[in-house]
Amino acid sequence: MGAGALTRDVDLPDPDAKRWLALAEKALAGGAFEQKLVSHTDDGIRIEPLSERSTTAEPLVRTNPKSPWIVSQRIDDPDIARASAQALQDIA
Repeated sequence: MGAGALTRDVDLPDPDAKRWLALAEKALAGGAFEQKLVSHTDDGIRIEPLSERSTTAEPLVRTNPKSPWIVSQRIDDPDIARASAQALQDIA
């Protein structure tokens, strides 16, 4: 079963951006939408508070949902004793 099968038959209502904007402006209680909810990257790229959903996006599905999770952490210390001590401290 592909990931698209999970959402293919789901009928979600269309989001109403105008209604959301009205509620956001009400919640800001006179605050400027542009100053409060819109940010910019260091390069000056505008970041909106909401983005439209991609029409081609599909959820990611694990290849084997029964397999256990693997959690790992990289330790960059050339001294083995310090690296070992740090790892033991991290899992304590």
